[in-house]
Amino acid sequence: MWRALTEGYPDWFLLAGVPYIIFMSLYLVLGGGFLLLDWWPWLHKQVRHAKCQPETSPSTRDVATILSVTLPQIMLLYPLAFVCGLPFLKGRFSLAEEDLPSWREVAWSTPVFALASEIFFYYNHRLLHSSWLYARVHKLHHEFKVRLFPRKLRC
Repeated sequence: MWRALTEGYPDWFLLAGVPYIIFMSLYLVLGGGFLLLDWWPWLHKQVRHAKCQPETSPSTRDVATILSVTLPQIMLLYPLAFVCGLPFLKGRFSLAEEDLPSWREVAWSTPVFALASEIFFYYNHRLLHSSWLYARVHKLHHEFKVRLFPRKLRC
């Protein structure tokens, strides 16, 4: 079942490249979509009723600052982290057809992974609020007073 998808690709690409491509695709589609909903005036008027702070919208300068911080991170640091993790991944994961999960395992493990990711995000975000990390790393995150997410997702 997996052979057609994995054949011809080197292990490093399957272990580091594919997860990065999946991550970037989701990040850009979801994050870019929420940003457009809030930044583009016509779209903002359509979704204002569902926002935590309906009267706020990021300025062009805010968007430029957000992009100047996040794009270098996701274009440089994330791929670097995936590549640095390759020795760990190669030693623990097999790409042999018989070792890969079935479609059923993929189907049930995806929501489990999503839940685990949310829990991981929550506790890491709380860690970023420790006095040392907040002052040195996380403060920029709180300089933006405009929430980009609908209130039903995060508030």
